[in-house]
Amino acid sequence: MRKINIRYAYALHSTGRVIIEVCETSMRNAANEAVLENEGKSDITAAFDSTLQKLSHLRMEW
Repeated sequence: MRKINIRYAYALHSTGRVIIEVCETSMRNAANEAVLENEGKSDITAAFDSTLQKLSHLRMEW
């Protein structure tokens, strides 16, 4: 039976929380900046080109 390294598991958990917090802060700042550029209106259109989906699909075929 494998033993779980508690310190390693805690480090991964803590790192994950920090990454989530940084991502949320970054997205919040980007959204606020977009609202400012849109004359204070929060009705903002977003467009996606699915490049990541295409790359993932190609990698799976290899």
